[in-house]
Amino acid sequence: ANRPPRKGGGGGGGQGGPPSILVPVILFMALNRWNLFFAEDFGLVLSPLPMLVGFFTYKPASVFQAFRDILDEESRNDDVEWVVDPYGDEEEEEVKTA
Repeated sequence: ANRPPRKGGGGGGGQGGPPSILVPVILFMALNRWNLFFAEDFGLVLSPLPMLVGFFTYKPASVFQAFRDILDEESRNDDVEWVVDPYGDEEEEEVKTA
């Protein structure tokens, strides 16, 4: 509806977090540093593929969970009716039907 514009620019990751591209970049940089400095000492060379697959499947899974939660909420609130003020001077109010 009529919401004020967001302050602080629009570069956030949806919920006030860091930009979403920053997370895989930081992980990839850490992976490269690990392979450069510590891989020989520990005998463990890391591959970027599992990290990237995990990160990019997280987002669709969170979107799916949000839709599922919305549908569950709608099915629980079948007895709730929302009444909109025709004059627009007050908030929407919840009216329980018996």
